[in-house]
Amino acid sequence: MSLQKQARALNEKQLKNALARTSQYRNGLRNRCIIELTCFAGLRAKEVTGLRWEHVLDNDGKVGLDIRLTNDIAKGTSGGVIPVNATLRQTLIELYGPGKNSKASIIQSEQGKGMKVQSIINLLWNHYKLCDIEGASSHSGRRTFITNAARKISLVSGSLRDVQNLARHKNLQSTQRYIEQNSEAQRKVIDLL
Repeated sequence: MSLQKQARALNEKQLKNALARTSQYRNGLRNRCIIELTCFAGLRAKEVTGLRWEHVLDNDGKVGLDIRLTNDIAKGTSGGVIPVNATLRQTLIELYGPGKNSKASIIQSEQGKGMKVQSIINLLWNHYKLCDIEGASSHSGRRTFITNAARKISLVSGSLRDVQNLARHKNLQSTQRYIEQNSEAQRKVIDLL
């Protein structure tokens, strides 16, 4: 797949704008959670729709520190444990209200039912269009997550293999295709050599 056909990864300014503008919607908190699940946990639209409260609750019934993504909602057998970003965790806590069934979908329609994959795809595409982010799609959040993880993993003594694991890819080549190049960083690293 060529870079021109890939979904655009969001830069920091675009991500902040996209998150801030969710408050314009009647279901702003839910929509914010959708964006955060893609950008901060790297979930695909299919995984966002299949995610249930039981995947994020700890043994005490509170929003925990991990998403336990099961193979039945993941792509293929790419389930796994994904650490929850603090911002995403706070959004999940706000979204999780009293009387929620642990088997219920986290992301629900206005009728209280789990949303369809195409609904998530359309929602994200329309939202990014509203935010004037050209080339963004439902896969932009995942690409943003993987690119940002790759750029920051060395700060915590990690490697691209750790990013591969977070992305839940079977091979490193798949992960590498998601990472956007940064020519400014390339110039800076040469000066460090």
